[in-house]
Amino acid sequence: MGRTEDKDLSGLTEQLEELAIAKSEVEASLSAAAIVVTDAETETNTPSRRGSNAETPDKCKDSSRKKGGSSSSSILSPSRFLRRSPRRQKIISIIENNSLESIAKLIKSGRARNIILMTGAGISTSAGIPDFRSPKTGLYANLQRFNLPYPEAIFDMEYFLERPEPFYVLAKELYPGNFKPTVSHMFARLLQDKGVLLRHFTQNIDTLERIAGVDEDKLVEAHGSFYTGHCISLDCREQYSQEWMRDLIFADRIPHCERCGSLVKPDITFFGEALPSRFFECADKDFGDCDLLIVMGTSLQVYPFAALINYPAGDVPRLLINRERVGDSMTRGVGFDFDMRNGGFYRRDAIFEGDCDVGCLRLIELLEWEENLKALMDEFESRPLATSTKSPNKAAVPEAAAQQDNSSTTSLGEEEPASLTKDETLADEGGLAAALDRLDLEALPPTKDNQA
Repeated sequence: MGRTEDKDLSGLTEQLEELAIAKSEVEASLSAAAIVVTDAETETNTPSRRGSNAETPDKCKDSSRKKGGSSSSSILSPSRFLRRSPRRQKIISIIENNSLESIAKLIKSGRARNIILMTGAGISTSAGIPDFRSPKTGLYANLQRFNLPYPEAIFDMEYFLERPEPFYVLAKELYPGNFKPTVSHMFARLLQDKGVLLRHFTQNIDTLERIAGVDEDKLVEAHGSFYTGHCISLDCREQYSQEWMRDLIFADRIPHCERCGSLVKPDITFFGEALPSRFFECADKDFGDCDLLIVMGTSLQVYPFAALINYPAGDVPRLLINRERVGDSMTRGVGFDFDMRNGGFYRRDAIFEGDCDVGCLRLIELLEWEENLKALMDEFESRPLATSTKSPNKAAVPEAAAQQDNSSTTSLGEEEPASLTKDETLADEGGLAAALDRLDLEALPPTKDNQA
């Protein structure tokens, strides 16, 4: 019996020694893994420019390394030998959910005082101006009469130099003064009047933001506009006013420089031209201060404008108001993540799928700004259709087209501009006030939001 007991005791001692060695090896492996995980979390969870007060996850700790050591049962637990992945960081809700109501609460609370707007052609369609890419009704879908090699050629600099006539025929249809601002433009003006608009970046060339009363220093016309024009000769670059160009274009004449005879083109950014320097200057300066980004009426297909949605800090809320969902994230940190599907740390993106004017009206209602909107709309209903905005240099002269020498203008010839196909718009009859009356706020459809 004694020998048997000694043998059993010796075997247990050997097993304990083996377990002690295994324990040391496992603890060393887990310690090394903890260091790697901690370093990875430190890199990926560095606070953003505006996120220094945000919650941060606890450092990954080895739960077995406590004072007094660990029991043998914890050492032998199968889970101790499994490869461990870093714990997912807790989602921090900047807004309650992805609805307009959440954004309205943010603005009403005073936490959004530096709002940046990004807008595209979708905010002007209810004024009667077609957008660019909608099937059947978009601008590019209605250019067959110009026999263009491809639709975008009408805004291509090389094609313009060879054949400028199609652009000026189209310009006559789209020219500022033929349209009034929409509810969406008025919303931009209201943000300015409330003192919370930091900057309004727009892709639009129709100048309706200016007509709505958005101050020039608040406005960044990323793709230029009709507001001014310049001689295309690099040796001249004489500047001309919107009114001067309008008189010639509406007289079916192609504007030529009075000084050198070269073409005069509105300051619209064509394909092949650089964006205005103001776009890059303001983009670099503004987004560090942005505390709410609102994107409206754009396909987010044209860069570098579309990339601006990624410029705000990672904890800055963003709202998309658009007929269709665009800019969805394919990876964390790039694009919108309305449903928190891409591992984002912050719930911050809201969406309204529908007409831009309807979305703006609903948001105005939630903000209780209806009386302010009505006052603005009454003001614009009393104005004549043509804009009274004056652009610098070369004041408008009614007789300018008649007095132009044939050497400085070219006739557009017999090509008659056909009306572009238009959807039924909110402002077809009775202007903005009637549009507001027809858009009964209580009868609006519910917000299409997917609660994240």
